[in-house]
Amino acid sequence: MQEQTGEALRETEETARAEEAKTSPARSIEFLSEIELEAAVELGRATLSIGEVLGLGPGSVVQLDKMLGDPVEMVVKDRLIARGEVVVVDDRFGLRVTEIVSRASE
Repeated sequence: MQEQTGEALRETEETARAEEAKTSPARSIEFLSEIELEAAVELGRATLSIGEVLGLGPGSVVQLDKMLGDPVEMVVKDRLIARGEVVVVDDRFGLRVTEIVSRASE
């Protein structure tokens, strides 16, 4: 009997949590806000042959696909999430976000 009561109590608690999640979607994912993700800012890309890669050395210049003034891209987990411009903040590079990229515009 006690086992049945414990099981009924667990079911009641699970139902209450499910109802709370339905009424408060922000609270149901609130715990995710503390998870850290690595973000990268890409200045541009280039396609090089193996011979060109092997020929790289100090002073080599690799031409990228972006023009001066083009926005750079912020990528998280290989997914484009924002575009912006490079800024300097206290002797470090930073990104001023000018556009948040939605899934539809990728």
